[in-house]
Amino acid sequence: MDADLISRQLTDLKQAANATLRHLSGRGRDGRTSTELSGAQRFIRHAVIAMREPTVSVEAGFRQRYPHLMRAAVNPAMTTVPGWASELVATDLLDLLATGTPPSLYSQLRGLSALALGLDDVSLKSVPIPVPSANPLAQWVAEGMPAPDLRLNFSSASLGAKKVSCLSVYSGELAKRSTLDVELILGNLLSNDVRRLVDRTLVDALPATIARPAGLLNGVVPIAASAAPDSGQAMVDDLKALVGQILALGGTVPVLMASPLTAISLATLPSTLAIPTIFSPEIAPGTIIAVDAPSFVSMMAAPEISQSNESVVHESDTPLPLASGGGVLATPIRSLWQTNTAGLLVRFDADWTVAGGRVAFISGATW
Repeated sequence: MDADLISRQLTDLKQAANATLRHLSGRGRDGRTSTELSGAQRFIRHAVIAMREPTVSVEAGFRQRYPHLMRAAVNPAMTTVPGWASELVATDLLDLLATGTPPSLYSQLRGLSALALGLDDVSLKSVPIPVPSANPLAQWVAEGMPAPDLRLNFSSASLGAKKVSCLSVYSGELAKRSTLDVELILGNLLSNDVRRLVDRTLVDALPATIARPAGLLNGVVPIAASAAPDSGQAMVDDLKALVGQILALGGTVPVLMASPLTAISLATLPSTLAIPTIFSPEIAPGTIIAVDAPSFVSMMAAPEISQSNESVVHESDTPLPLASGGGVLATPIRSLWQTNTAGLLVRFDADWTVAGGRVAFISGATW
């Protein structure tokens, strides 16, 4: 047999063996250990372990789902080890949303924002927001002359803890599938459910309530879409109107948000004229929203994940108490125990606002 062929085969075998060892030890191709998981991986593994039987401890659930990590030469990724799963943090859920298909509108806009806070940062529920000055704060100063005493101007934005709850019911058979299958299914399910709720709320026009934040379009008067017969000219007219409105309100970094269908038209713009744009299927075709990114202020707290297979739930997008004061039962209801199913509940607090109302939008665009 050819010596070069033998050498290549040995190399292939060595690479395959190394890949197997990385898998068993929890190490990735870059050498990252299982204690250095991404936020999305941490979140999903928390959810997988939460699917254990109520009588099984978290540590035992970990051993059942990830036995190869217990056999690893490295320290096992236990839920009590900081950096793996001792506590979920807000960035874990944000990472899950940002890496979803499609990526979350909220997570992308938050990433462009100057003020992306955790719950502890807004304990007073009032956040100081710098207000751009009509004149620059910096000035030219001659040698030996004093620097001018120029003070920053601030406004305030109020944020509160608005709770998001996502209850996903799954069969007992799903919990028995391979860990990889469960991770893929749960990751897609949870990221899609949370993304749709948060993004739909973000871009609607409804006011804030005790339960939810105000949509970005609440109270915003739409700009009339261009009536130019040429679609290219109409697009330019509409974009100029949107960006001009943001700048007139004191904004500095306008970002566009639109439907994926609109992306086809915006892709025809020269790269030198491109404006940062985020696309989401939660935005209706023909609607283009402009937001000043530095003025977007948001808060998200660490998520909580819990599981039950003994509860009775009202299966509805608008759930009611199981029984009203008059004894009327909500329908349909499901006994998780009786139907060999379980419910995985994800809860977290979030809120947002845009300082100075620096939001503009057009609906009914023809391009």
